[in-house]
Amino acid sequence: MAFAEQGVDIAPAQVHVVLTARDYVPQLPAMCQETVKMGGRQSLRRYANRVIDGDKRGPWSRATMDAVAVLDRWSAGLPVQHVHVVTVPVARADPGLLWRRFAGLCGIDVEQFPAPARISNESLTAVDTELLRRVAAVLPESVQAKRVRHRWLRGFLAQEVLVGRSGDRPVLDPDTAERARRWAQESVLEIHRRGYDVVGDVDDLVSAPLPGVGSRPAVSDEAVLESAAVTIGELVERHMALAAHVDLLAEQLSALEALQTSPRAGQVPADGWVGRWQRVLRRSTHA
Repeated sequence: MAFAEQGVDIAPAQVHVVLTARDYVPQLPAMCQETVKMGGRQSLRRYANRVIDGDKRGPWSRATMDAVAVLDRWSAGLPVQHVHVVTVPVARADPGLLWRRFAGLCGIDVEQFPAPARISNESLTAVDTELLRRVAAVLPESVQAKRVRHRWLRGFLAQEVLVGRSGDRPVLDPDTAERARRWAQESVLEIHRRGYDVVGDVDDLVSAPLPGVGSRPAVSDEAVLESAAVTIGELVERHMALAAHVDLLAEQLSALEALQTSPRAGQVPADGWVGRWQRVLRRSTHA
C-alpha cells in the first residue's frame, strides 16, 4: 500500500478495499454510452472489442473495468480478508439491493440511510445513443472543449433531453457478448482463487449466454431520424420558453432604467437596489 511505501503508520486503523463489480456484458454498453455522451464516435461493437483486447486507453478502458486488475492495484500489501467484492445485481427489480449489500458490509444502517429513490445516471435507448453518436460527429469547434461537452452534450442533451425515453437499451452482439462472458468467468475464477470476500451473488458477475441476433435492438436510419425530429421539437419548445423569459427580463430592465431616469430618480442612488437589479438583468438577458 502507498501508506507503507511512504512509511506512514495508521495503526490501529485498518485499511479495507471494497470494489463494486458488475457483469462485463451489460457493463460494456454502459461504458460505451458514457464515452458517446462525451463525444465518442465508435460503435458499441468496435468499442467493446477494443476494451476486451486491451487496445483502448483512458478512463473507459480495460484497466478501469477489469475487476482483478483493479484489485491488484488497490489491495497490494493488504491481508486477503480486507479485500471485498460487492456484486452488482443483474435484476433491476430491487434497485436498493446494491446499496444494502454495500451498507451491510460497511455497517451502515439502511433504515437511517436508505437508497436514493431514482437512478441519477439513467441509460439512454439504443436509438438515442446512436443519435447522440451522430451529433457528436458534427459538433462545431466551440463545443469541442471537454468541459463544454460535459455541460452541453452530456449534461444537457443526453441527461436532460434524451433521458427517460422508452425503448430498448443497447446490448452487445452475440459474438462480443460471448467474449465478454468468458472474460467475466476468468475474473470470477481468479477472485475465488485469491480468496477475496464476495458480498452478494457471484453469479451476478457472469451473464447467461445470449440468444440469437434477434435479441439486439434494431437501430435503423428511420428510427434515428424520428428520434431527431422529436428532439428538435423539444429543443424548439425549450428555446421558446427561454426566449419568453429573456423578453420578460428585458421588460423589467427597461422599467428599471425608466425609473432611474425619471424626475424622482434622484431619490434612489444609482448604486442602490436599482443599479444592482440592472446589473443582474443585463447578465440574464445576455446569457
